Amino acid sequence: MKSQSHLLTFSRSKKSAVLVLPIFLLVILGTITTPLMQHALADLGSNNPDAGVPVLAQLERQMGISSSSVKQLSMLPQSQSSASLQNRSSTSLQDQSSPSSQGQSWTPLQNQSALAAQNQSGMSPQDQFSTLPPGAPLPGDADCASRVSPAGEQRPDNDTGNHSMPTPQQIAGLTHWIPGSGLDGKADAFRQRITGNYMGTTDQIIQWASCKWGIDTNLLRAQAVQESTWHQNHLGDPTGDYSLCPPGGAQGDGGVCYQSYGLLQVKYHYNQSAWPMSRDDTAFSVDYAAALMRVCYEGWTDYLYAYSPANGYPTYHAGDMLGCMGVWFSGNWYDDNAISYISLVNQHLANQEWTQGNF
Repeated sequence: MKSQSHLLTFSRSKKSAVLVLPIFLLVILGTITTPLMQHALADLGSNNPDAGVPVLAQLERQMGISSSSVKQLSMLPQSQSSASLQNRSSTSLQDQSSPSSQGQSWTPLQNQSALAAQNQSGMSPQDQFSTLPPGAPLPGDADCASRVSPAGEQRPDNDTGNHSMPTPQQIAGLTHWIPGSGLDGKADAFRQRITGNYMGTTDQIIQWASCKWGIDTNLLRAQAVQESTWHQNHLGDPTGDYSLCPPGGAQGDGGVCYQSYGLLQVKYHYNQSAWPMSRDDTAFSVDYAAALMRVCYEGWTDYLYAYSPANGYPTYHAGDMLGCMGVWFSGNWYDDNAISYISLVNQHLANQEWTQGNF
């Protein structure tokens, strides 16, 4: 785990109208970047809470973040111990239904020059798709492939995984997402959208999944930095309990095995039917993880309604993508582990390490 701090803030001056006016003009014009919006939120919120409301609204629209959650996260201490980040668990899914017998076939989608020429978004690797609101129609595989921007490969070791796809039989074998697994029955429609049907560079794969699942691209990039520093072969959550590790999974020194694999570290124990695709196929790994976070964002992770968040945080509800990223790590809604994890993701979001030459 990386060292962590919380949302960075501007150096403050006392209620300067000269600073406030340009910031709001930038928001209105839509030219302000996501990290800068976070800084403006922290600055304006402390100097004039009423003036900060439009910034919160803009942040909600762009990234699907609950205003009340952002306010609480802005109160986190500047540094915390990463030792509390020990209990990664994805949404609990039990193998309680038979695998789908419906076969699927598709043609691999690649970001070739012809597709890049069709890109209508004008997006560069530093730009992003925004989080779509709950209930919004979601683009499909081919549509998103045509909208992905060219991006070089920053992780050559991902090449094999980036050009591998699951078989139709593997996709058909994914466990159904049903009420018995703690999810609303509507979630299974999202499971059926998972294909891993894309080949490209690591950043292009993140862009594709971001587009497909309506999750802010830079937010997904930042989470991938926290989880694996963008290495598909990253091994996570070592344990001495081999029953928690996948058959044929990696083993380390000291008699440990590894539970979590891939760019976003899909944990085997809770996602057994996703193995070994979560290890072998980068696009599938991100596709699968993003689908579960979108399920949470839609308000369909039913077991979370019974959880009480940390003091001052909202109860589980639709429309809070940062909260759902916290669930991806801790399994709970705004508990201490989730809050610490969100703080780390926010740090990466502010730093945007993937734009730096030494990343």
